[in-house]
Amino acid sequence: MAKIKLLERQIAAVDKIQSNLRDTILKEARFDVSKLPWDDESLSLKKLKENVVKITNSNLREANSETVFGALLRYGVQNYMFDAYKSLTDFMYTDIVQTRTSRNRQEWYAPLYGVEIPQDVPLGGKFEDSRLAGLDVEVVNKKVGRILSFERELVDDDQTGQIAQKAQELGERMRYKEEADVLGVDVFTLATLGRGLTGVAGVSYTSTIGNKSASGFATLSQPTLETADIALMNMVDPLGNRIMVRPSILVVSPADKFNAAKLLNSTLQPSVPGTANYGSGATQSAQFQAGLTGWTMTVNPLMNLYTLRVSRFLPSGYWYLIDPRSIVFQDRDPLELMMEARDSGRSFERDEYRYRVRRRYQTAVLEYRFIFAGNGI
Repeated sequence: MAKIKLLERQIAAVDKIQSNLRDTILKEARFDVSKLPWDDESLSLKKLKENVVKITNSNLREANSETVFGALLRYGVQNYMFDAYKSLTDFMYTDIVQTRTSRNRQEWYAPLYGVEIPQDVPLGGKFEDSRLAGLDVEVVNKKVGRILSFERELVDDDQTGQIAQKAQELGERMRYKEEADVLGVDVFTLATLGRGLTGVAGVSYTSTIGNKSASGFATLSQPTLETADIALMNMVDPLGNRIMVRPSILVVSPADKFNAAKLLNSTLQPSVPGTANYGSGATQSAQFQAGLTGWTMTVNPLMNLYTLRVSRFLPSGYWYLIDPRSIVFQDRDPLELMMEARDSGRSFERDEYRYRVRRRYQTAVLEYRFIFAGNGI
């Protein structure tokens, strides 16, 4: 009889726990777990928790607590901050984009190429009509943001002051996301997205357009860089007229940082010219190709020709030669960092400090004829 009563009390306690959990989920996540298809497997509390977290998309995530950052609460601990984000000058995307103010959900761009070139007209001859061609591009703004939550005790007891400062740096962290978006890279995995440099045009990098070598991608070297420059200088629009592309920025990954610096900053010829047997970069002892211009004591034609920009968000070996006029950064809403009122919401219910960062923007390449992909998407 005693065992039966004990079992009844345990069942009643479990029922109460489940009832409280159901009410909490309904209040916090606005989802009624009673609507779940119950079976023997779903009666498991572990399975219930897994299903709830999956359905509510992690809405029940806890705030950063004292137990996680115990080292910051010790009395007399030295305030020595390691912040991998401190140097804002490491971000280069602002140098390769044209910032445009946006006031709508999306913006339309309809740039026109130049009119056709005037032709010679013989005496008594007919003047030919000139055609126009242009783009029709829609760039839709997106919303980016995140919430950072702390237990109040963690903020109050932090002996270094780092926790409160991290909340303010949440807004600065947005620069990570912005540069990764411009370069077409997933900021979390560094996997490439879309067409390398983010774009909306129908065609990106092809040998038909001329912004990619007919032989495919190649590592950064003096010959490949010179080939890229020549290709951009010979770029034509859909009507067959030459576009006045001015390549001015070389964007590389960290893997090519020093290689590019040598190519662009050396006073004399920075690399060995091509040879008959071994191609570009052969050793000095190899037989040089007859008639090839320059090597020993020859000036460096690439010196100060381009501005070098290195982005840690580009995959290893990727490089682009760019005329930045066609890359747009569409700024819809400025960076917004807000703190939840301490007398309302979860701040009031759970004694938490909550910060939210928000931003609306979009970036896109309007015309890929201004970018040569030496090695990329």
